[in-house]
Amino acid sequence: MTPFGKIKSKIEFLFESSYGTDSFKKNLKEFKLHILNKKNISEIYYLYDELSNKNDVKESIVEDYINNTFEIISNHLESSKEDIIKLSKWIDSKINEDVDNTYVDIDNVLYNKTNVKSLESVLLSKNKIKESLLSNNTILEKTSLNIPISSMLKIANKTLEKEYNNLSESEINEIKYYSSLNKEQLINEIENTKSIVIDKLKVTLNESVDEELNKKIESTIEEINNNTLTKHSLYKLKQLEKGL
Repeated sequence: MTPFGKIKSKIEFLFESSYGTDSFKKNLKEFKLHILNKKNISEIYYLYDELSNKNDVKESIVEDYINNTFEIISNHLESSKEDIIKLSKWIDSKINEDVDNTYVDIDNVLYNKTNVKSLESVLLSKNKIKESLLSNNTILEKTSLNIPISSMLKIANKTLEKEYNNLSESEINEIKYYSSLNKEQLINEIENTKSIVIDKLKVTLNESVDEELNKKIESTIEEINNNTLTKHSLYKLKQLEKGL
């Protein structure tokens, strides 16, 4: 099976190379089908980004953070083999050429555990990941709005940045605030917002006699409950909360 990091690198290359072409929107739709609509796959994709970014993780918890993250990814890889094979076939049908693996260190830890030499490589890669996570890269420059709106849509950053050029100053500040949250703060903020939004939707559901509207509300509640814990999902929840 092709390592997930290799697959992810090819996906990123696909969107970088197809940006501005007629195939870009089609690729986004297929990306949603193969990744965003698959809970485990989307979480693997997200966690690969988390491990590869400089997140300024505290040294006291970095070992547990890395080990727990790899455990989650390993479990998802094991339970999602069929979906990963389909994903690999999809991206191979799009990209024939070889692409450098941006996530080789993460792949080394997950896939190379068969002999002493492999274990040495695993330890080296793990140390590189640890050093990266301990580095501080959380400062946002006002002139460069490089927002991690969703690690799963990181590959479409050029499109996102173009979209955010039309945002107001208050909306930009709001997104900057979401971007500054650490993992624990993000989870708390999302769970609180989820609770508020779902409660409001349930009130509307109880008061409505429109069957079609009720189905949409129930579908929305289910989607919220299944949402991946990302800054993009928090932003969407906040927008939905404002509209209710």
